[in-house]
Amino acid sequence: MNTQEQKILTTYWERIYSVGEPGATASLELLKEETRAWQRIYRAENSRPEISARCWLQIEDELERTGTYWQSAEELEYGAKVAWRNSTRCIGRLHWQKLVVRDCRALRLAEEIFSALIEHVRLSTGTGKVVPMITIFAPEHSDQRPVCIWNRQLIGYAGYRRSDGTILGDPLNVPLTEVLRKLGWTRDPAGPFDLLPVLIETSEGLRWFDWPVLGS
Repeated sequence: MNTQEQKILTTYWERIYSVGEPGATASLELLKEETRAWQRIYRAENSRPEISARCWLQIEDELERTGTYWQSAEELEYGAKVAWRNSTRCIGRLHWQKLVVRDCRALRLAEEIFSALIEHVRLSTGTGKVVPMITIFAPEHSDQRPVCIWNRQLIGYAGYRRSDGTILGDPLNVPLTEVLRKLGWTRDPAGPFDLLPVLIETSEGLRWFDWPVLGS
């Protein structure tokens, strides 16, 4: 795969799954171009025949109607692995072929999504050995809002801005902590290592969930 193809693929995967700023969109023609490029790469690297005209028309129709298209489980898994392989700033990408891809695109309710996140942490760390793993939720699709997890990391500590301007806890999590407090989450007294809940946005709106006690 040449450099241009790597750039196209990485850009495509970010756009198709709205990675980055919430609500990020791409022009329809650009999405079509990047989807074609992705299909060429996927099929060439997996010894599959070129995409048929009928299959492309189906994908094109879905792109026009919804702004994205629903990849097969095989496409999703390989796309996630290649996206990691092409992440030049990640020192762990040498293990891209061992990436475990969990397809959770069918989940819609915040409770289901949080349960999937608990399972993600259990499966990826529960044996005492870190397992490279990604859990993928539904992208923006037609009038369906994408699943958005507001936390920078699943496990993180709160950051509190004091009246004198100093920060108690993690400075990077001050904005998220303030949002969560407005939504009703609190710790009294506040400490430097208060575990943040997970803030999940779905079509239902925003909901936060506290992590269960270890072993529960």
